[in-house]
Amino acid sequence: RRVLFRSGRTAPPALSETKPQQRGKSSLGWVNGRMARDENGGRVFRVDGDVLKSCLGWAFDDGNNSTPDEVWIELTNSDTQRHYYWKATRYSRPELAAAMKLPSIRMAGIQCEEPGIRIPPGTYSTKIYQIGAGSTIVSAANTYEPSPVIVLK
Repeated sequence: RRVLFRSGRTAPPALSETKPQQRGKSSLGWVNGRMARDENGGRVFRVDGDVLKSCLGWAFDDGNNSTPDEVWIELTNSDTQRHYYWKATRYSRPELAAAMKLPSIRMAGIQCEEPGIRIPPGTYSTKIYQIGAGSTIVSAANTYEPSPVIVLK
């Protein structure tokens, strides 16, 4: 079962133990089985209800050309600034590794699966944290397109 963490209470241990470095390539392509819509020059995932069930995307450390094992999606509520964290797992993306000519990033795929997490309705910005041996990196999921927001109604 996926666990929800909120700032001010308990954050994923690896995120609270190190200061993340701003780097990494990442993209969030699907949330709850749907692609983001282009709205006013930005990318928006609109979700009915308060449950995020699944996500698909990719992320890798462009400094080391690697795919750190632990991945978290950070969701920040635009009104309250509260942070919520959704654990992601890795999967193989050989087409991405081939396109980038980097065999070492074959496991760049990330996915979040059901049961997902329940968070209050609102608008959320997104970041992707990748945690590996001795380092944590963070990126805004904006490698090839604007970083998406998620709107829960």
